[in-house]
Amino acid sequence: MRATNTNSALISVDWPLTSVVAFSTTRLSPSGSKQSQSPFNDFNIATHVDDELADVLVNRKSLAQYLPPDTQIQWLNQIHGNHVATIEQFTEAIPDADAAITSKKNIALAIMTADCLPILLIDELNQEIAAIHAGWRPLAKQIIDNTVKQMSGEPSNIKAWLGPCISAQSFEVGKDVFETFTELDPQLTAGFTAQKDGKYLADLQFIAEYQLRHLGVVNIECDRRRTYIDETRFYSYRRDGITGRMATIICLK
Repeated sequence: MRATNTNSALISVDWPLTSVVAFSTTRLSPSGSKQSQSPFNDFNIATHVDDELADVLVNRKSLAQYLPPDTQIQWLNQIHGNHVATIEQFTEAIPDADAAITSKKNIALAIMTADCLPILLIDELNQEIAAIHAGWRPLAKQIIDNTVKQMSGEPSNIKAWLGPCISAQSFEVGKDVFETFTELDPQLTAGFTAQKDGKYLADLQFIAEYQLRHLGVVNIECDRRRTYIDETRFYSYRRDGITGRMATIICLK
């Protein structure tokens, strides 16, 4: 699969199956209208960042046109943990989770990010999909391991897409983060670059790809667009502090 632009505002993922729809939003409005105002302009989809709720709901509602008819988006209350929600039917009682799995049609799984790494998974054989919010804390808490092991099929059947996130050059972390990962696996040292001040630059996509391959997922695509350095197109919490969120969405149709 590869990422293409359906327009300048959306990043569409071309999966190998016609039964899957997947895309990421940017901070740009697909319609060109500016619903969210500064500092959230133009297409914030998060309700928890003090944007006007009515504006956010308009933005969320507009996503329906890019999904199959009668599809409902299952949002998560992302808590930077390792809980995985299995979604059998849409619920307005938003689950506390940083990943979701479903084999049901017309349920879109949504992950919100603004520097963290969004990951989409599909098991072609079992017609099952997953979406993962992979910030450094969920990655350290084995969110990928928990998600893959809760899917029905073998990891070798899974295809993975790693979306836009903060680049290693922009993501400085402390020694505690470095040690957290290298205690998990010394090979993850390769995902960090030491700095003169005792801090490190962390590569989220490297860490995630390593963890996926270690589990047996070998078909992996990475979108190399970077949130922090592209202020025009992406929200970035590390850059701006008060900011909106993008959505990465996948569903079976």
